[in-house]
Amino acid sequence: MTITGVARSTWQYRQTPRARVLKPIPQKERAYLSRIDSADRAVIETKITAGWKKGNAVDHTFASTWDEGVMLAGRRSWWRIAADIEDQSTRPLVPTRRGSRKPRDKPVLIATGPMHVWSWDITDLHSPWRGKAFKAYSIIDIWSRKIVGFRVEERESDHLAVDMFETAFREHGTPKFVHADSGPSMRSDARGCQMVCVRGCGSI
Repeated sequence: MTITGVARSTWQYRQTPRARVLKPIPQKERAYLSRIDSADRAVIETKITAGWKKGNAVDHTFASTWDEGVMLAGRRSWWRIAADIEDQSTRPLVPTRRGSRKPRDKPVLIATGPMHVWSWDITDLHSPWRGKAFKAYSIIDIWSRKIVGFRVEERESDHLAVDMFETAFREHGTPKFVHADSGPSMRSDARGCQMVCVRGCGSI
C-alpha cells in the first residue's frame, strides 16, 4: 500500500464496494435523535405566535414555557422556528432608543462688522507620506474674511489651540463671539474656558 500510495481503507472499499442507495435521503431530511419532530415544532410555533399576540418576544415565551414545565428544544432553535413562521404580522416591534432631549433652536450668528464673530476650524493637510496628515488650525473673521490666527501642527491638542487664540487676542483684540462646529476638537472644555471665562467672549 505504501508503494502504490493508496490508503488501506480506499483499497478495501475498491475491493468490496458498499451497496449503492437507490434513493438517498438528503442530510437535512434525515431523522436523528436530536431532531425536532413536526409535532414539537407545531407546539413551539403555537407558543411563539400566542406570545406575539400578547406583545412578548421569543425569549420571553421561551422562558415562560420552560417555567410551565414544557421543555422543547433550545433557545436558538426557537429563534430559527420563529424566523420560519410565515405570518409575521403579530410579531412585536423591537423598541429603539430615543433621545429624551427636547429640540433646541439652532444658534445663528450674523456678523455686522469686524471683530463681531470669529470662526475657527482644524483641517487635515495631506502629506507625501501614506497615512500622515498635518493639522491646519485657522481662525477667520467672518465679516472681513481675514485670517486672524493660524498654525500647522502634527496633531490636535487643546493647548495648541489655546495658544493660537491667545496670540490672536493679543494681536487683534477679543471678538464678541467665536463660532465652531460640533466636532470633539471644538467642544474641548479647556478651549471653552479659555475663551469664554478668561477672555469674556461668547462661544457657539
